[in-house]
Amino acid sequence: MQENKNNTSKTDDLDEIRMLLWEDPEELSADRLSLDDILAEFSTDVASAASDMDTAQESSLSDPSAAAEEAREVYDAHTGEPIVASGEEADAQEVLRAQKEAELARRREELKRANQKNNQLQDEIASYVDAAMDEKKGGIGEKTAKIPHPSRTIPTLDSLEYGEAAEDSSAAVEEEVERAPVRQQEETDRSGLRNSRISSDLRAFRNLRPDEAALKAKRAVSYYSWCGGSVLILTILSWYVMTAPTYKLWLPDFLTYSQRPYITLLVFVILQCVAMFIARSFIADGLRSLFKFDFKAETLLSLSSILTLLYTISIIIFPQWGGYLPCVPCAMFGLFVGLYARRQRYKSIRGCCRAASRAEGNYCTIKGMRDNTGTVKTVYKTDPTRLKPEFMESILADDPGESLMRYFVPIVLIVTLLFALISSVGRSHASYFLWHWSTLLCIAAPVGIILSQVVPFAAVSHKLSRIGVALMGSKGINDIADTESAILGETDIFPTKMITVNGVKVFSGFTKEKVNLCTLSVLKASGSHLYNSFAASLPGQPMNLPAVEGFEFYETGGMGAYVNGEKVLVGTANFILRMAVKVPEGINLKNGVLVAINMQFAGIFSIKYDIQPSVRRSLNFMIKHKITPVMAVRDFNMTPQLIESRFKINPDHFDYPELEQRIAYSAIQDSEMDDDCAIVAVNNLHSYGEAVSCGKRVKSAIKLNMVFGYLSACLGIPLMFYLLFMQSYTVVTPANIFYYLLLFFVPTLISAFGATRR
Repeated sequence: MQENKNNTSKTDDLDEIRMLLWEDPEELSADRLSLDDILAEFSTDVASAASDMDTAQESSLSDPSAAAEEAREVYDAHTGEPIVASGEEADAQEVLRAQKEAELARRREELKRANQKNNQLQDEIASYVDAAMDEKKGGIGEKTAKIPHPSRTIPTLDSLEYGEAAEDSSAAVEEEVERAPVRQQEETDRSGLRNSRISSDLRAFRNLRPDEAALKAKRAVSYYSWCGGSVLILTILSWYVMTAPTYKLWLPDFLTYSQRPYITLLVFVILQCVAMFIARSFIADGLRSLFKFDFKAETLLSLSSILTLLYTISIIIFPQWGGYLPCVPCAMFGLFVGLYARRQRYKSIRGCCRAASRAEGNYCTIKGMRDNTGTVKTVYKTDPTRLKPEFMESILADDPGESLMRYFVPIVLIVTLLFALISSVGRSHASYFLWHWSTLLCIAAPVGIILSQVVPFAAVSHKLSRIGVALMGSKGINDIADTESAILGETDIFPTKMITVNGVKVFSGFTKEKVNLCTLSVLKASGSHLYNSFAASLPGQPMNLPAVEGFEFYETGGMGAYVNGEKVLVGTANFILRMAVKVPEGINLKNGVLVAINMQFAGIFSIKYDIQPSVRRSLNFMIKHKITPVMAVRDFNMTPQLIESRFKINPDHFDYPELEQRIAYSAIQDSEMDDDCAIVAVNNLHSYGEAVSCGKRVKSAIKLNMVFGYLSACLGIPLMFYLLFMQSYTVVTPANIFYYLLLFFVPTLISAFGATRR
């Protein structure tokens, strides 16, 4: 009996919830309602009760005499006996105060019980909603889809690749709640790692605004351009002095090493000292990192230059040691490479900050969704928002070349030192130690690794800054490199100004104003950007549209809802016919929007979709770079047939998901759990495609440069050790080492051209 009584109570409570929703019980069981919607309606009554209590309190204070009369008829909340106030026994004001306090206490108790009842019903309502959703999934009929909550419909990579249906909203919420602490910890760890991997010479940029950072980076680019250019000129002069006798070029007799060796060596010392003075900040940074055991490329190049200078001076001071030509051009070329790397790094910072320093200050963020393996396969674009502070951190973080050099430099220093000892002291030529070690260090400089990212990234960032696009440093490049698909919205494919809506032609006695009103209301509830086109084209639209209830999407190409209690259907001709609405003969518009009110054909809008040439080029551009466009559209007219006919694109080259997936993809908002890859100042498909494709090309250039860098070091060090150990000194010449370094330097320059091509 008790159990039946409880079940009856639960049923009554649920019936009350149905009445609050203004829904028919059958529709409530068939619709997929969210728990938040039901609780929102239920909590409205509780809030209204509290407001009534406050109103009563205010009225009693404003009219004490009337409240006193009411107090005579109110029962005491504790004793249950009526309180009668006699003017002879007590003052009327005292009675009023006592009765008012009793009334307030009684209403507080009622409000407390109502809140307790609300809490008890939450679990019951949740179970009822889940049962209704399960029942709907198993039902047979016209497939519809509710508008998903953005925070609960973030699609997974598996659903994108294999076309599976989107996850249930409640399950998605539970999964995201469980993963949130782990992801938050990962983001914290990643942020701390990023902050600790910013070079000391770049930390001054961290607290600057993008426009200030762009100005400071511009000055740094000018400074290192002058330094690098000067060192390059000195390098060419030293190479000319070194190789002129070999190639029978003109050279004064006093500079010939065979005739005036000490003067020639002195000229080399002067040239190298001038070059080192110009690059003094670079060398100081390298030595400082050496003493701090924070090894960088500056450490290797600075130590190579210092040892070469010491060896050159030792030949002059100790002529009895004998010796061979020092690798002065190679050491100076290493300084040039280091200065050039710094210049390109500052140039990339300047390009990114220029793109991020526009007056409006709002930017769309391209974010990447990671799969179970931690790889970003899908990217999407958010709505314009203010620039995040993490932007500066991302573009200042170490690139792959810098990170690798932290481990590469100490290994190279130890290996070259051992090889120099073996080839000199081990072969009873201790006086050759400085020469052997300086030579090994010169050829060990991995030019490809040092310039792996800075050269292509500087070229790309300079190009992208012109259209307001900036990649988020090495992390953004790495995330965007493996992208296979990009989610596109309606405005990416057909901007609002490219959709033309003509006036409505009405039927069945409906007025134009009513048809326009109903159509705008349904389109606005759908979240489709088709509403903006209608609102811009239809004259005399009302300022406030009526509320829409029971909105639904239909797989057959339409949408429906209740507007002012009337059932309104908006969709294609095929959809209207499938809904058993009789359409007059002679209506045959491919891209028309048909409207039915209360199952009567009400009107038709003629709509035209024009294309932008830039959108067509961008779609072909994305497909060319193996990026699959995913059409996340809610407009029922944007079908694969329309896209194929307008843009001349094979349907196999783009993805058109099912209705639920399209709604879920189009509802994706800016999530902190997804990684930022780039920012876009101009919200169009051209900028979107350029950001993704340029990121992929920069990553390809980085991989190619890293390969050349590995080959340069792994081949050069053993080969030079073998030649020195075998005392093949006729082959170990500064000119040959210089050409060897130049051989691996040229491909890095070519990679910049490859990264900027379309």
